Parts: sequence; C-alpha cells; structure tokens
Amino acid sequence: MRSQPLAAVRVVSAVLAVASLVQAGSTDEPIRPFPRERLQPVPVKEWEFQRNAEGWGCWNQCAMAVRDGSLRIQCLGTDPYFGSPPLRIETPGPLVLRLRMKARGRGPGQVFWVTVQAPRWSERRSTRFAIQHDGQWHEYEVVLPLSGALRQLRLDPGTGPGQIEIDWIRLSRFQWHPLEIESVATATDGLEVNVRNHSDRPIPVTVRGRRLAPATARLQPRSVTKLILPVDKTVPFGCDRIEVQSAGLPPLRRVVCWYTLAAKTDWMERRSKELVLQVAPDGSGAKLFRKGRLAAVIAPLVHFDGQVPSLKPTRTEAKAGPDVRKASVRFAGAGVAVELRLEADELRVTIRSPKTCEGPVVRVPGPLEQGLFAGLEYLGRGEHSSSKRDIETPEHLR
Repeated sequence: MRSQPLAAVRVVSAVLAVASLVQAGSTDEPIRPFPRERLQPVPVKEWEFQRNAEGWGCWNQCAMAVRDGSLRIQCLGTDPYFGSPPLRIETPGPLVLRLRMKARGRGPGQVFWVTVQAPRWSERRSTRFAIQHDGQWHEYEVVLPLSGALRQLRLDPGTGPGQIEIDWIRLSRFQWHPLEIESVATATDGLEVNVRNHSDRPIPVTVRGRRLAPATARLQPRSVTKLILPVDKTVPFGCDRIEVQSAGLPPLRRVVCWYTLAAKTDWMERRSKELVLQVAPDGSGAKLFRKGRLAAVIAPLVHFDGQVPSLKPTRTEAKAGPDVRKASVRFAGAGVAVELRLEADELRVTIRSPKTCEGPVVRVPGPLEQGLFAGLEYLGRGEHSSSKRDIETPEHLR
C-alpha cells in the first residue's frame, strides 16, 4: 500500500484477513513485477511550433492554428485527427513519441503510423494513451512498436469536441537496457540475483549492496546468470539497495528485503483467539501465525522509497485472560508511527506519516489460493494483483 500525504498527517490502515490462507503446490510461472529498464532515448525529430505548424495539418473534424508558440486544435466531432508531414526516418523502431499538451475534451488519445514496409493506415499499427482533460499542461509518452522506416504519423487527440493545445512533439529512438534483473530470491547460501543479458555480446558485471559483499560475473549473451550475495542469517529481517554495475551502462537498482525464519531474536509476542503475532523489537518485521502455522511474514512494516526507518517500540497494549480479543504493538521513528493490532482473526496495520510511504509488505508462504484486500481487491487462486503498485509490467492486466 502506498500513501500520498494529503494533510499534515496521513493515516493508512490495512486489515489483513488470514482465515483463508492455504498452502499448496503450484506450477505457475513466476511473474516479473518490474518492467525492463530503458536507456536514454536518442532524439530523432522534434517540432516546437514557434512560428507555424511545421507541416502538421488537420485531416478530419478539426481546425488548426499556431498561436503564442503552441499548436492549437479545435476538435469538431467524435473522430478528430491530424497528421504529420511526410517523414524519412530510417532509424529502426521501436520509437517513443513524447508531447506536452493540455486538453479540454473527452476520451483517450491514439497515435497511428505508416512505414515503407506497411504504407496503409491500420488499427494494428497504433497505440492508445490516456489523456487528462483538465485544461492543464501534461507530458505524455507513447511507445510506437514499429518496425521499418517511418513515413508518417497521425494523432487522434480524443473522441469528442473540445480544445487541444500542444507545446511540442518529440520523437526518439527507443533503446532497451541490455541487462535486466529477472528475479531476486533467498537461497541457502545467500541472496540469489538472476540477471539476464539480452545482448549478443558478453557483459562483465558487478552486483553489490550497501551492506552486502559484492559478486562479479561475466554474463554470456542471451542468457541468465545467477549471482549470490551473502547475507547475515543471524538476524530475522534485512533490507538493502542492490546495484548491477557494468562499464558504459547505467546501473540497475533494486531495493531488496528478505527474511530468515530460523533466526532468533527477543520477539515481542501478541495473541488473539486464533492468531499469534511475533514482532522484531527493532520494528524491522513481523511473523503472523494462525493455529500454529506460519500465515504471513510482514517485512518491512513501512519504508520510504526503499529506506526502512529506524523504529522504536512505544506504548503497547495486551488484554490478559483466555478470551483475548485484541493486542497491539506500537512503534515510532523519524516522521512515522506504526501500529499492529490483532482483532480476532484479523491483523490491522495503521501507519501515520506526513510523507509518502509504502507498507506493510506482506509475504505469504506458498502459492495464492484466495486473497482479499478489503475495499480494494479480491484475488482468486493463482491470480495476479491488478494494482500497478504491485506489478508494473502488463501482467497486472487481467
């Protein structure tokens, strides 16, 4: 869960219902929650509209004029569109079209293209993008997965009457980073980092963390290489920012948090009728048990863009007796307060902070059988989350 501060104090409360957690075998393919990174785009063509339309013209249900250094389009119907001048861009795709635009209309935008190899306009050669029709300036980025030499562009600025104003349009060559962190997992001998080399040449790399010993390897072309970073398994929870470094390439960065179930510490334990909560005294994480079985690991409780705050326990509550219905643990740190409270068969986590933060991170052992995030999402067996906070790749679409 991610909290955006709206006032002096932002309160986030998450209820974790664990009654339906089931552990079972699975043959599901692992997902990649983070998209492959891109290199800095290489400029190909740009239009600034300082004096005129620079060859762009209205093709259907619109009128166009240049005023005060921007291209202004009056949309007159339900299918307005305009096009670029003829182009001779031999750079192989894909390309990225970026534009700074403000709009008052309705509906999504769409960019079409034709190439030397495919000279006819077609829905198959187009990309849709969302438009904010609020009359404010926004920058939009549209990936054009074309192949071949680009010859012309067409832009549909919505699906209804309205006003469109464009400050500039820029076209760049899209470049993937040749390396990709495919997955990170715990292994018997440390932290396992799997890095794919998408290129046709070997690439030497070093993987390091702020508090982890580095590992080096020579990644073979078109293959995945496993690198092991040793971790301290005497502590139950850990978190670090790792980097995959290679000369001449921007580093790949990933915040990685892990846990060691066998590690011992002076646990702060709270109980309800069905649940047992064990919390690390430094607030680095917690374990949740239901009827004696591990139901979830919660680590970290909260973080700020990968930085886990130093937390200290504050006032705690626990109700004695055989019919315990609630018990809580409270922590406080610089600019943040966290409470974990057991209520019957639920764990409620409340985070208070004036800054944007994320948490709690819940890790459930075994494959998903059923999941419920009250008021947000229901997941059936094996379903991926539909939130881009969890999965940034297209696999969040379902």
